[in-house]
Amino acid sequence: MILELGNTTIVSDLRFNGTRLLSRDLNGDWVLWDYAAAKILAHDRSQCVYPTCAEGFQPLDLAGTTFAIGTSTGIDLYSATDGSVLARITANLSWWKLAADGSYLAGGNNSGLYVWDTTGKQITVKSGDYHQATVIGLPNEVRVGGGAAGANVVESVALPSGTSTLSPQFQGIFKSWFADGSHFLTSIGTTWWAYTSAGVQTDVIMVTSDTQIHGQGSYFWTVGTGNAALLNVYAVGASASPAYSTNNTTILGLQGTQLFVLPQDSTSLAMQVIDLSGNAPVATGYTLAARPRSVAGNTGGQWALGGDHGLILDGTTIAGTPRYLGPGEARTVAGSSNRFAVATAAGKIMVYNTLDNSSGGSINLLASKLAMSADGSVMVAQSTTDGTLSVYAMPAGTLTHTWPAVKDFTLSASGTVLATIDNTNGGMVAPTNGGAAIWSGPTPGGASFQPELWLSPDGTQLAVPSDPNSNAFTSIYNNGVFTTTIQGWGAGWLDNGRLLVNHYIAGNGGAGGGSFPFSGATIVSQTGTQLGTSPVTELRLFTPASADTVYAPAVNKILSLTDGTTVWSSPNPFSITYYYVYPDALAGPEVVFVSGTLVRAEAR
Repeated sequence: MILELGNTTIVSDLRFNGTRLLSRDLNGDWVLWDYAAAKILAHDRSQCVYPTCAEGFQPLDLAGTTFAIGTSTGIDLYSATDGSVLARITANLSWWKLAADGSYLAGGNNSGLYVWDTTGKQITVKSGDYHQATVIGLPNEVRVGGGAAGANVVESVALPSGTSTLSPQFQGIFKSWFADGSHFLTSIGTTWWAYTSAGVQTDVIMVTSDTQIHGQGSYFWTVGTGNAALLNVYAVGASASPAYSTNNTTILGLQGTQLFVLPQDSTSLAMQVIDLSGNAPVATGYTLAARPRSVAGNTGGQWALGGDHGLILDGTTIAGTPRYLGPGEARTVAGSSNRFAVATAAGKIMVYNTLDNSSGGSINLLASKLAMSADGSVMVAQSTTDGTLSVYAMPAGTLTHTWPAVKDFTLSASGTVLATIDNTNGGMVAPTNGGAAIWSGPTPGGASFQPELWLSPDGTQLAVPSDPNSNAFTSIYNNGVFTTTIQGWGAGWLDNGRLLVNHYIAGNGGAGGGSFPFSGATIVSQTGTQLGTSPVTELRLFTPASADTVYAPAVNKILSLTDGTTVWSSPNPFSITYYYVYPDALAGPEVVFVSGTLVRAEAR
């Protein structure tokens, strides 16, 4: 294992206690982070609510020095200090929640209310129907709304005795607690009441039927649905007029005393953070690099944003140089005999030495594709942001040349020649570090498939294939001068004198070409003379591994050209991020590839 990625897709869940952050993405991968050090302490994959995961994953929670992960049979408790397992609780619950200080876990179903300490010992049981209860877990008491005692009282259950006391009856039906437990909300129809935790009424307000209401500390807020989505923040006891208003909003979340608000427009990169800790709400606006998907924070004003591609942003760095917890998704990998590089979603290209897999530094660039010369002295990176190409001298990482935005590119193994395809499918071949074009012209491919330009290892030969179908053809050029055109789809150069060519027939179904099944491969010379055939499976992208073998990144295997057999494969699964941009590559004596949340380097 070379690199632990943490989360790799949309970060949908975040919990934060000030020193530890618990995250989970849409793959179900959860990670416990040392927040200050941005270090992974523990990780695993959540179980689904149902076998298909269509209803999401089992719940999770973090409080104090404990975090909990739901399982299909109950809840696992972990130490938030180091990620070690504290207990495994077996229980069939409708809901569960950690105490605010993490000292116990409470849960309920239609038979009772149950409380366990962090060793997994059950310390309290209350019989009754608690399957729709909502609780606040205080250090020595569980406060229950909507439980077995009724819909218009709050039941306080002392721990560990289990003794219950009831609040005075209140108007309305219990709906929810304020986030800090200081108040609760009740309603009948469109009338809502706010009460202190002791059951003393502090406010009443009438709203429209589609309004949501939540609260924290000295404030509660209403937010409508539909196009207007008006957000009104009120001081408790002063609901005659809002203390703060804004419209067209989506609530991202409440963390500590900060309310995070996004515009309804899903393309907007704006965010408001409304501070509810003072005598009046204070809103601060931010412009983000990407729209967040989740948020976590604490009462101390620390917060983090979860985004796409596994990215978690330290909110305190939002106005300056962003700090990410972990690299996020590994987007592409390039390798050579001396080094390899991994481009990550956090905007760093991380370089490693093949001799011992040690770090070889990093380059700050959000890259969608990388390519390296065979000796590792040249690396080309394509910017995800604008499609431009940056040429680096390695290992120093010195920028030596930049190219305008292109659709795709290919680097010769020598590192001296670069082939590019622009957004109109026009092709060009030129010296990597700039100079007069060696060849330029339209690419015949691109009607149904990504067009390709294949360079021989020394950059002298160019193969320009059409789309892969039964009428496919490939033109060959030598130093930019036309040589010949052959039948078949050129799949790439095996060396400076041999081109692998795929052939297809008309038909229904099949791999390459959709309705044009693959019918076999031939090997031709640089002048178009057929040198032989190969039983190898269809290859649309490969790297020569030896005179007789090729590495196929689409399947993460090394294949024999002589008999088509698999010479090398990994026992570990591999991951694909982009079509035609596979995050795996040959690197000296190893194959480097992404496997779930890990980047692996395995001997070949």
